[in-house]
Amino acid sequence: MTRLFWKTIRLVSAAGICLALSFAFAPFVLGDVQQREIAVRVGGLACPFCVYGLEKHLGRLPGVESVETDLAHGQVVLRIEKNGNPPTEERIREAVKRAGFTVIEIRGGTSSGIGDGVD
Repeated sequence: MTRLFWKTIRLVSAAGICLALSFAFAPFVLGDVQQREIAVRVGGLACPFCVYGLEKHLGRLPGVESVETDLAHGQVVLRIEKNGNPPTEERIREAVKRAGFTVIEIRGGTSSGIGDGVD
């Protein structure tokens, strides 16, 4: 059985009208490839354009499979393949800074000892 997740995107127009778009998506599994995650709380995210720029910078880091951002909570999740080398905390901080934002906290279960080891 596939579990569906709901994602809602809220956009506010210049006139102050809030538009909400909800859609369902199902995660997929690629054979026996397991992924690890690094969660990054980021300060300064204000709009979908901010999210786009941040995801673009973080997605270019070596070892990052995908990037998912929760704009409302200012949290970014970097997914790293099982056999991939995760980026260091320093490289993550540099990428976030280049995108114009600040790192508040980094947590993740990686072999490089980032954060508190939360998987």
